[in-house]
Amino acid sequence: MDSAALALVVAETAAKEVPDVTDFVLNILCDTNAEPFFAGDDTSADELYRGVAMRNAHLESDTGAYISVSTTADFYTAAKNDILSGSYLYDLYAASASDSLARLMADGSLLDVSNSDYIDTDAGYYDKKTMKSLSLYGGMYLISSSAADARWWSTATVYDTAFVNRDEVVLLALDGGFTVGEMLACGDLLYARDDVYPLFFGMGGYFARTAADGCKFISLSDFGDAVDKVSQIPENNLAETDAFALHTLYEVRGNERYGILPLPKADEYDEYGGYIDLEKAVMLAIPKGSPVKDKTEYLVDVMASFSDEYVRPYFEAPFADREMYDIITDAANTDLSVLLGYGDLGSLVADCMRDGTRLTLEYYNRKALYEKAFDIIAKRLCLEE
Repeated sequence: MDSAALALVVAETAAKEVPDVTDFVLNILCDTNAEPFFAGDDTSADELYRGVAMRNAHLESDTGAYISVSTTADFYTAAKNDILSGSYLYDLYAASASDSLARLMADGSLLDVSNSDYIDTDAGYYDKKTMKSLSLYGGMYLISSSAADARWWSTATVYDTAFVNRDEVVLLALDGGFTVGEMLACGDLLYARDDVYPLFFGMGGYFARTAADGCKFISLSDFGDAVDKVSQIPENNLAETDAFALHTLYEVRGNERYGILPLPKADEYDEYGGYIDLEKAVMLAIPKGSPVKDKTEYLVDVMASFSDEYVRPYFEAPFADREMYDIITDAANTDLSVLLGYGDLGSLVADCMRDGTRLTLEYYNRKALYEKAFDIIAKRLCLEE
């Protein structure tokens, strides 16, 4: 961020009584997935990690605060024990969304930042679409920003340039014609059972969201239609070469052998859909009872704005097909069923893709499970107010 942009950020927050963070230590608890995005490493061969180190140095120089990163393999236990003890040794959490942060959110242990004085989710360095998709009753508890953007873990269709003509498939995709049928005409998709749910999202499916007035579910009819679209993908390979596979953008970043495409459509007239792998995606959250939440919120916003200069470009630079990268991240989508994982919706879609005779019963079983879970979570959130 240049000096003019920084001055604008400072000016916008000046009226909000910016907290004094001189010599304040921002203690960040990370799981192993998140550590590189916050600890940084100025000696790394990976420019992304060097960018993180430069971002941290700039933040410390401009604000007078310091960043301290602690990493644990058992993130939930470490965070929950700290909260229950009342110690609040950690001011900020950085971890995999569904694997680590979802349980804390469901516990009512995370701060709602939707009305924060310092975190402006309308700013370009936040991923408001994902934050809104994962909101609970209007409250935003998980933060996706340039510091750790959930869309970097968007699922892409990856093709091997040794078997697929890059120019041909890129033009096809840019023209909006990358459908399941066209993909299979070029070569088969090598996929595992866990890939079915991302493809379901890519063809317009989802399951559960919440709004301020309650839960929102896809209808049984729409759910069935989306499952039918996924069923176009054959169980057995038809061609000689598995030219396509599914991976996240983070996994294929910098690998010159592979090209990226959006998830295939069912029909060329559809919009491209997307899927964020929240088991891998790193997001931020603030513990609800933190005694220094104002300082943390302020520094999160400064960190996110600086990350637009130091982190985001280093992540995006290795992608040769930049237009394709933009299509994939713009289409990125998720919902609370992916975050919370109740009832294993992924297995339901995979099973019904092969045999839809139980679709109606299983759909309503899952719907009832989510309604009950959301009711419990809502009570926890209210009790914590």
